[in-house]
Amino acid sequence: MNNKSTILRFLILLCVGFIQTEDIKSNSGITGMVIQLDSKKPLQFATVTLIRTKDGKVESGKLTNENGEFFLQVIPKGEYHLEIGFIGFSPFIGKPFQYNPSVNSNIDMGNISLKLKALKGDIIEVNAERSLYNVTVDKKIYVIDQMKTASGGTCCDVMNKVP
Repeated sequence: MNNKSTILRFLILLCVGFIQTEDIKSNSGITGMVIQLDSKKPLQFATVTLIRTKDGKVESGKLTNENGEFFLQVIPKGEYHLEIGFIGFSPFIGKPFQYNPSVNSNIDMGNISLKLKALKGDIIEVNAERSLYNVTVDKKIYVIDQMKTASGGTCCDVMNKVP
């Protein structure tokens, strides 16, 4: 009888331990907000990546929501750093930090500002020509500046050269 009681207590404690561990895992994580440095507006859909410091591998990652907020969940104990990127902004590489869900289950990184950067590229030249004429239902419209034979002439010269 005493053995059954002891075994039953042990199983109950074991189950409670698993429930608490699972509860810590589901509620633990790293939170923060990504904003623009100049305007202080939140950046939607910026990439937030959690990198393990020891081997440089990606542990977790998400996109920020409509309010620029992110929440990374179910992260094992270890040393990490955050990398945040968005098109047109300089990337953010955070300092390494220790994460231990049993000691501090939630870490708030606060507001992380990204600085706007100029996108560099070659000069883009767009060359386009209008068609010689536009056709509508009841008429044909000729574009005179596209007619090379009409340059330097009068209006009557142009009318004589239109087919």
